[in-house]
Amino acid sequence: MWHDQDSTCFRRLRSDGYQIVDRPCPRLPYESSAMSFNHGGMAIVAVPGVNLSAISLDFEPNSFELVCARIAIESFVCIIAVIYRRGSVAVTSTFVTTCLNY
Repeated sequence: MWHDQDSTCFRRLRSDGYQIVDRPCPRLPYESSAMSFNHGGMAIVAVPGVNLSAISLDFEPNSFELVCARIAIESFVCIIAVIYRRGSVAVTSTFVTTCLNY
């Protein structure tokens, strides 16, 4: 199912104190009202008490989807990157090279 930053499931999580950094897949104009397509997107969800903030990158990968966030729990801080490569697309050297360079 598609998700947007204001999706019902995200609003419910936020109202319970969860934090979300997401990257919805952009919808094509003819798909804007068709919520039944499973084209999704990606999200990082943190439980209450964990500080989560989005990290913007200086590039836009074209062989995979990427979302990055900074996670802070008291004095512990780390950066997480979630990479999604569509299974319907063959792995190419571009995917491997881009992942290794970033």
